[in-house]
Amino acid sequence: MRLFTSNGDERVTLRIVRGEETLRADVAVIAQPHAVDRLTDFLDPESSLIASLGVLGIAITDKVAALLPSLRAPTGVIVAARAPDSGSADVTLLTGDVIHAVNGIPVVTLASLRALLAAVKPHGAIVLQLERNGQLMYVAFESD
Repeated sequence: MRLFTSNGDERVTLRIVRGEETLRADVAVIAQPHAVDRLTDFLDPESSLIASLGVLGIAITDKVAALLPSLRAPTGVIVAARAPDSGSADVTLLTGDVIHAVNGIPVVTLASLRALLAAVKPHGAIVLQLERNGQLMYVAFESD
């Protein structure tokens, strides 16, 4: 059995060989949720929508930062999910991405992210500073 494919509500029997002795142990498989999966608890579909990016975001607060101890900087907006049926910019953001800045200006709240994106003229350049899996990166695209 491959434990990584388990749905977390199973039991497995382990065979343990120690010297010439063989023991068996019946063990429950318990799935531990990933911290990013718990972000949905902080979502409000109406106030979390960042329509221009086609995502639902959550401002990083002390509570959110506690779920993600590996963050390089405890500020920004984390992408919690893709928004369904959004006519958003052609940019690939993944669940768990943290938007730290827009065009070099730090992002602190959802409102500041929306304002920074709205301030870009149509067909203007947008550069997002992201943190993805602990790595800082930049994503550039043209506004709609």
